[in-house]
Amino acid sequence: MKVLFLGTPDFSAVVLRALAAKFDVVAAVTNPDRPSGRGYALRPSPLKECAASLGIPVLQYEKVSREGIDEVAALGADIAVTAAFGQILSEKFISLFPHGVLNVHASLLPRYRGASPIQWAVLNGDEYSGVSIMRTVREVDAGDVLLQKKVKIGARPPANCSTDLPFSEARQFAKPSPLWKAARLFTLRRTLPKRLSVIS
Repeated sequence: MKVLFLGTPDFSAVVLRALAAKFDVVAAVTNPDRPSGRGYALRPSPLKECAASLGIPVLQYEKVSREGIDEVAALGADIAVTAAFGQILSEKFISLFPHGVLNVHASLLPRYRGASPIQWAVLNGDEYSGVSIMRTVREVDAGDVLLQKKVKIGARPPANCSTDLPFSEARQFAKPSPLWKAARLFTLRRTLPKRLSVIS
């Protein structure tokens, strides 16, 4: 199964590394390099650095749904996987993939949709956080949840809450069985007349 991966921060880099160990990741899509630091020098995203270390081609777009349709279509990916990508995908982009688009989100949806889900879970004193795999639709974090995994937050230093809390779960979801199961459920759901929710 050919996978196109889309992401930006450290969390997405962990998911990519796990996926690349099991699947043919044909390319990684991320945002353009951004100015950073005192000198405002351009710096690549953590995902770009990870992809480069794995020998995976990197594509960068401000808006992939506008600028990258033809280039992405030519890759022939069977499925796309996103993790903290930060861009809304158009219906035309989503339709490029026979098995659809899956999103790895660092919360127990529907709690903490959108940005900074890990930080909000810690700030609100939640006992558990987790990772959800969901169907991607045009609205942000609005697709059906296919799989979830809880993780106990426990006593963790705030400085580490955004970098180590969900990573073991991200690695688990990148294994072939859960990803393939989610892809099959997504394909099946297209033919079903009613909503189907599967949590495990």
